[in-house]
Amino acid sequence: MKAAPRPFFYPKFFRLLRGYRSVDFFSDLSAGLTVGIIALPLAIGFGIASGVTPGQGLWTAIIGGLLISLLGGSRHQIGGPTGAFVPVLAAVLFLRRMEGVTQVLLLTAENDTETGANAVRGKDVPPGVVLFRFEGPLFFAAAEKLEFALRAHTGKPRIIILRMRHVPMMDATGMKALEVAWEKMNRDGVSVLVTAIQPQPMKVMFESGLADRIGMDNFCPDIDDALNRARKILGVECDGGK
Repeated sequence: MKAAPRPFFYPKFFRLLRGYRSVDFFSDLSAGLTVGIIALPLAIGFGIASGVTPGQGLWTAIIGGLLISLLGGSRHQIGGPTGAFVPVLAAVLFLRRMEGVTQVLLLTAENDTETGANAVRGKDVPPGVVLFRFEGPLFFAAAEKLEFALRAHTGKPRIIILRMRHVPMMDATGMKALEVAWEKMNRDGVSVLVTAIQPQPMKVMFESGLADRIGMDNFCPDIDDALNRARKILGVECDGGK
């Protein structure tokens, strides 16, 4: 028995031309222009990010788009640089990860994990002084966590020490959270001290003006200097109240 002949391969493009009308052409032209406005700048960006010229990125997108249109897909399908979703998803996952990494804790001798000279255990913390420890980068997630940590302390402190030696970086949203917290504490008459801040967060605080508002005397290199500064502030306050 003679085998049935195998069907000849026709590219998808030619099969879709059957019954193709002028109105379909103008609809596709409009859709193509819209996609091109979005896709071509992305193609240039992908070219630069890949280490080639913008022109090579454009040609790659054009040739790739033609091949997709000629050999695959359907009339209702758009072929484009799906790699654009990679940085978007990466950014979402990064922010989600940072939300879990960032911690703001009310610090006591019992829950302090520091050792040696950086530990709070064994140090004389004056009454009215409360310590908070920041862990991880200060991004948008810090706002809610900082507010929650401040509410967790039911008393009214006179001085708050922010330990920031484990904060490698801070963005504008983290800066805003810190600024809002400082404004509230300043209205309540609470002095704020910052210890062991790293260069990048310090730069952000300088540029925002918060460093000047806190006062450079209130930035301390370590916890011992911060406690000494707190005793000095409390002593001045006591003398002024007599």
